[in-house]
Amino acid sequence: MVRSASPDAVSLTRTDRWIIVAMMGVGAALLSVRLGWQEYWWDEHVTLMFTRAGWYELMVEHWGTDTHRPVYYGLQKAWNALFGDSTAAVRSLPIALSLLLVPLFYLTARRIAPGPFAAIAIILLISAPMFVYQGREVRMYCLANLAMAAALWCAVVLANRARRRMRGGADTSPDAGPSDRWLWAGFAAALALAFYAQALGLFVMTLFGLWILICVGLGVLPLRFLWQGLAAFAFYVLLILPALYPFFIHATGTVGGSFWVPEPSVRFIYDQTAAAYPYPKWSKPVVALMILWGLWSLRDRPHLAWLMGCMVIGLPLLVLGISFFKPLYLARVIAWGSIVSVLVLAAGLVRLPPVLRWGGVAFLVVNQLLAFQTFLPPAPERTPERQIAAELQDFDPGRDVLILGYQMLEPALRWHAPQAFEGAAYGFIYADHNRNVIDAAMRSAFVPRADAEQIALPQTGTLYVVREAELDPSRQVASEDDVTAALGVVTKGLDVARSVTAGPLQLDLYDLEQER
Repeated sequence: MVRSASPDAVSLTRTDRWIIVAMMGVGAALLSVRLGWQEYWWDEHVTLMFTRAGWYELMVEHWGTDTHRPVYYGLQKAWNALFGDSTAAVRSLPIALSLLLVPLFYLTARRIAPGPFAAIAIILLISAPMFVYQGREVRMYCLANLAMAAALWCAVVLANRARRRMRGGADTSPDAGPSDRWLWAGFAAALALAFYAQALGLFVMTLFGLWILICVGLGVLPLRFLWQGLAAFAFYVLLILPALYPFFIHATGTVGGSFWVPEPSVRFIYDQTAAAYPYPKWSKPVVALMILWGLWSLRDRPHLAWLMGCMVIGLPLLVLGISFFKPLYLARVIAWGSIVSVLVLAAGLVRLPPVLRWGGVAFLVVNQLLAFQTFLPPAPERTPERQIAAELQDFDPGRDVLILGYQMLEPALRWHAPQAFEGAAYGFIYADHNRNVIDAAMRSAFVPRADAEQIALPQTGTLYVVREAELDPSRQVASEDDVTAALGVVTKGLDVARSVTAGPLQLDLYDLEQER
């Protein structure tokens, strides 16, 4: 590889460009393995349910419905309109967004150290477990990661310049790039986009602020850097104003209420942290030591050591601290720190002799690929919801009625059988008080169990009842929350014309023309 004259150089040689293109190609291949085999899980079906909404409904009426703003949902909706709604086509959007991290991380790494550092960083990136997992997932994390990567690049460039000026240097190189003013604006805009994509962007913004305070407080960066950061923060606040009100509503209501994330126990914290670094058990201690070595290796560039430390170690610690008041500690929330850790690992590896360096790269890549295999379905998947939806293809919205024994089945069923939710659709919930945050986006009308008799059925058509024949024991549904009695009230006097069972789900069809 061609060595840069300075770690602050941003101009790319032909070799650099070939490395980026090659790694993006390999990354695309890894992210696409068995892509069409992998069925959607519940959160992904929520994304797809939002994409079924009209544009005004999605971007205006549902602006505050979910805990995150519908920016990613809008992107996914536009993408689906262009490329179709097959599983592979839908998942190709998060892949495309995630692959853009490769050049951003390469440019960031070039600003951190010369030599093979940047190449090692993106080799580790494209096989990093959370990069692969979130790079295939139809959720907003891929967009948030891209925005945070852009903010990270801006921060590294700005900090390097401030550090160099502080030590008596000047921006005399021809690759000085954008002015500080534009970089600070880009930094704020990137963090704002991260917040619009996913609420965790607020945590990362906080960590960037903590990094600035630490570095200025320790004299690593000049006081002027703090004033510039405050100006960028003011611009950031202006940019996110439309998203602040719904964020606080959910922070004090949805997340602050009976949110489903468990209280942080030692076991739960370990499991979620291990899931964010899903290396084989035997290699986890080695990887942890390599991360610590990487941070130590950046000691001659303390402003960058603190920055990487805030992202990799500070993020889980911040989320953990918040979780003692509002439980949020999940692998997906701290995954950004896991992705950034590839830069730290690369920083440690380049300090080793060539044999140990490339042996360490091989060790990490092999372990990452072992973790990668656990994300791949061994065979084409077909969920029970898809099988039930196939039975709803003859549903006539003008005369038929759909009742869900568990309203949370709607996102999956509505994706596969949207016509079933264009007519009369109703849904029960096991605990009437435990309604989901996305209830406003659902087409099925929520009905309390005590009001089951108020559902008026027509005299013609077919009644479709979808329920869980086998309750999920992990939800610990109390017997008094069972909807069986409510369903019995609705179907009283009707005989089942046909039943279909798919896994834990059961579809019962009733002929409404029979005497009752």
